Amino acid sequence: RHTKKYLETYLPWAIRNGQNAKFLMAVYWEEHWEDDLETLRQELNIEPPPIIASKS
Repeated sequence: RHTKKYLETYLPWAIRNGQNAKFLMAVYWEEHWEDDLETLRQELNIEPPPIIASKS
């Protein structure tokens, strides 16, 4: 079950972000501690992680 979720959801998301995001090793993270997360994601071209409803 977890493998299927990983392969169908998280892996494609991670690959897209790896291809599209700016080079993250060049970011001075200390300068962004106070930044809004959504704004930082937009600047770095990172899409938010997928939200999957869990079965309770």
